[in-house]
Amino acid sequence: MDAAFRMLKASAVGRDPFEPRHLALAPPVLDTLHLSAIWTENGDTLVLVNDRILRPGDAVGRVKIESASQDGVWVVHWRGRDFISLGGTFTLSTPATQDRAGATL
Repeated sequence: MDAAFRMLKASAVGRDPFEPRHLALAPPVLDTLHLSAIWTENGDTLVLVNDRILRPGDAVGRVKIESASQDGVWVVHWRGRDFISLGGTFTLSTPATQDRAGATL
């Protein structure tokens, strides 16, 4: 009986429950926008972001262009709102535990 008890006790030990766990976290998702040009054509303000012609309402990754003027663009994302000046760059870092709408997974 002692031998069986020792075998049971040894197999149940496993790892120390108080030892810190090292979880491998996925890197954050980065959405980078570079605003290269702004112009007005037929009454619409168009912008060149990441070598793509866009207008307000269009999205790049998790960032949506809210409005555009000759000075720059306002963008909205899960963290709020930011302004990108002409020639400027904006990077949104989204933790891997956030989905596209910003809800925590």
